[in-house]
Amino acid sequence: QAWELIGKQATHVHRFVAVSQYCAAVMRRRANLPASKVTVVRNGIDLEGYDRIRPPVAGAAIGYLARMCPAKGLELLVDAFITMKRTDRIPGLRLRVAGAMTMADRRFVSKMKRRLAARGLMPWVDFLPNPDRGKKQEFLRSLMAFSVPVIGGEAFGLYVLEALATGVPVVQPREGPFPEIIEATGGGILVEPRNAKALAHGLEEVLIDPRKGRILGQRGRDAVFRDFTSRQMAEGMLEVFREALDRRP
Repeated sequence: QAWELIGKQATHVHRFVAVSQYCAAVMRRRANLPASKVTVVRNGIDLEGYDRIRPPVAGAAIGYLARMCPAKGLELLVDAFITMKRTDRIPGLRLRVAGAMTMADRRFVSKMKRRLAARGLMPWVDFLPNPDRGKKQEFLRSLMAFSVPVIGGEAFGLYVLEALATGVPVVQPREGPFPEIIEATGGGILVEPRNAKALAHGLEEVLIDPRKGRILGQRGRDAVFRDFTSRQMAEGMLEVFREALDRRP
């Protein structure tokens, strides 16, 4: 009903702004909008604190930074980690999980901890709920690979930019906005969505070849600093506003 109402009121709107081509396509389809009504202004991040060069990582660690809930794919990543620990192709591998954890998320997080504990893996896992900005950046610098394997849709995924800004390569599902982000940054690889074995294989591909991981991470970091800053996002919005003003009756 909300999308239907948006479509009905579209004649009063000069421009709708989407944060990705994927998001724009969803907006056009759900609200029945003409392509001329939708402009893409890609998300950007504030790079303060990301200018520090990441020191060499002491051990192999894969990380997750998003809300600790089923929709963001944390359970899928936990299953991929269990698979990786079973094959043990990467000795000493750790899983580090950070992000928002609300009261509603506690039962789900407890379930994930029980699943890991049942396999004796909790000593290799860290849960860091509700970190501040500084702690997030410190957390990202401790990783060798990053993944938030979202289940279903996502408009963009700022966490991908945050990981890449730190020089950490990402492994994301081949759906939603992630193919266009990976194409634009070159900072990671794509895997089959909703498939824990495929995710485990993709993470191993990055971790087993440290040189490849460094190349992907540096390529992604360069792209974020060049093309995905908060300033560029603001300038993109200013262009939309200027166009709207120029076309006033």
